Amino acid sequence: MLKLLSLACLAIVVVLFAASCGPQPVSLADVPVYPGATPMGLGQNEMVDELAGIIERSSGSEGVNVEVELYALPQNTAWDALKSYYDGELASSDWELEQDLGNESDVFSTRGWGRGSGSNEQALVVGYIADPVIGDAFLILGLYTE
Repeated sequence: MLKLLSLACLAIVVVLFAASCGPQPVSLADVPVYPGATPMGLGQNEMVDELAGIIERSSGSEGVNVEVELYALPQNTAWDALKSYYDGELASSDWELEQDLGNESDVFSTRGWGRGSGSNEQALVVGYIADPVIGDAFLILGLYTE
């Protein structure tokens, strides 16, 4: 019985050690920003503000922490250029492309990556918004941490 109890305790220690060895969470400060993108404050574009608000409200109801940052993109920045940049920047990291976080349309497109597991799980979503009224494009970075 003592051997069985010792083996059970050892198994618990191994599981806890493996869980604690996962990657440490990152913040948006650790995520690269598309070259030439300039930070935006709330109130600069109503459509972008509304989308950022929806992202923040929806994640809070799921018990997930979210960081959201908004950027104005240089003129004529296309979604394909933004997508290629982030694919290249994250290729040699521990971020893995998550197909179910992607969406492409004329106005709003996303691409997402995941990393970690268990209590250290994170998702990074890069969003591209083309404002059809004024013709500008915007970047939304969303980092979700469980």
